[in-house]
Amino acid sequence: MTSPVVATAEGDSQLISFGMPRSYTLETLPTPNDSRVKIVMVPAKKYGVRRFYWYRSDARIKSVQEKLILALERNGFILEGNPAYAGYNAPWTPPWMLRNEVLVEIKS
Repeated sequence: MTSPVVATAEGDSQLISFGMPRSYTLETLPTPNDSRVKIVMVPAKKYGVRRFYWYRSDARIKSVQEKLILALERNGFILEGNPAYAGYNAPWTPPWMLRNEVLVEIKS
C-alpha cells in the first residue's frame, strides 16, 4: 500500500496532497522542480472516514460522502472543512483490490 493521495475541492480547483514518511523533515525532503508545488506541515486533525473499494467515480465518491456525513451528524459530530477523497493504490492495481476513502474533518 502506498501513502494516500488526498484530493480536496478548493473553490473551482482541487488541492492534491501526498503524505510523507515520518523519517523526513521539511529540511530533508527534496526541493520541488515546479513552483506550484509547496511543501507544508499540516497540523494533526481528526477525521470521520468511510472506506470503499473498486473503481472511484464522482458519483461513487458523492454517494459515500453523503452516507458518511449522515452517519457523523446522526452521531453528534460537528463537521469542519470540505470533504476529501483518498486513494491508496497504483493505477495498475486490480479493481477488487483498490482501497479508497472519503474523509470529513470533525471538530475535536
